Amino acid sequence: MLRFFWTLLQISLVLALIAYAGQFNSPVQIAWNGFLIELSLLTLGIVLVAILGIVLVVLLLIAKIRQAPRRFQEFRKHRRRESGYRALTRGMVAVAAGEKFAARKAARQAEDLLQDPPLTMLLSAQSAQLDGDELAAKRYFSKMLEHPEMAFLGWRGLIMRALRDGESDTARQLITQAEARFPKQPWLVSQALDFEQREGNVQKALTLVHRAQKTGALAPSEAKQREIMLLLMQARGLFEKGALSEAKNVIQRAWKLLKKQNGGADFSRLDGAYDIQWLIAEIALRLGDRHTAEAALRQCWQWRQGGEVLASLEELYRNEAGTALQAWKSFKQFFRELSLSSAAAVTLAKIALAAELIGEAEAMLARDSNPNNLAHYQLQAVIAESKGDADAVQQWQQKALNLEA
Repeated sequence: MLRFFWTLLQISLVLALIAYAGQFNSPVQIAWNGFLIELSLLTLGIVLVAILGIVLVVLLLIAKIRQAPRRFQEFRKHRRRESGYRALTRGMVAVAAGEKFAARKAARQAEDLLQDPPLTMLLSAQSAQLDGDELAAKRYFSKMLEHPEMAFLGWRGLIMRALRDGESDTARQLITQAEARFPKQPWLVSQALDFEQREGNVQKALTLVHRAQKTGALAPSEAKQREIMLLLMQARGLFEKGALSEAKNVIQRAWKLLKKQNGGADFSRLDGAYDIQWLIAEIALRLGDRHTAEAALRQCWQWRQGGEVLASLEELYRNEAGTALQAWKSFKQFFRELSLSSAAAVTLAKIALAAELIGEAEAMLARDSNPNNLAHYQLQAVIAESKGDADAVQQWQQKALNLEA
């Protein structure tokens, strides 16, 4: 419409110039079929402008009429697409809400209205999964691989389905194929890493950790932590196989990485710190490395005063000391600057009694933070018996019996 008015304006300007050139009063004679028409130049210009305007309006109306069917079809197509997108949105919301009937209905409406498989296949696949039709879901996900813009979502759906159903071989094959198509996709690298770790393929998982960091699937700190845990897993596997020297090298590497990541701060709250030191102690005990075993067990005790540490110390000192007195000295030296738990106090008292150090045993029991336990009462009875105090023996034994009851 603007173009029409602009054309009309241009014609008017031309005619105005012509009229101006004729000084507005120059007569114009037109002979047509025996008729003689005399007009001024200005009048002729106005008539011509009017005729041209009418012609342009008629041409414009004809063009509009000819375009009407096409415009009507475009309007209907636009309305169908809008309805299809609304159905697609409702379907996605229904899938997220777990409403399988609403999701199925919306998926069918979207397919009918949009007539665009790439847009509707994901909704159809998710609706089929929600409905428990795994074969249909697999079929939809497989079809998505034929469309470049939907291929990744197709791979993702097939991989998640295989992992959920425990199909390890199929999942590995799908992940490999998808990685070949999308080598820098963070989600795929992350899934490959998790899969190999679950399957126990530690060496391959360690390789994937570095890829995960490069692709952004893992932040640098997360990648380091994952590498530490994988090294711990690898060292534990070697230890169980009896490859002690190899296990020692791997676990030391894990500890160095942990120290580097932590920057020398408190290790007690770091994931894997206790497990690494505990494995270091176990390996050192097997290799007969007393100094390393003591250092690792001391660190473990500071973080977690567990009974497994006491059991390992008893194994270490009783096997090496040879005498109860030497074992007592080793235990006392170990706990010289460490806090004692109730279990540790009882253990030290028991070892002191074995070395016939009654006073030391009494001193240890006096440091028991929870004296109301069976082992404490029994040791007190033994001490009273060694002193020949029958009444005290009876009292402690009665307390033990009451506790057992």
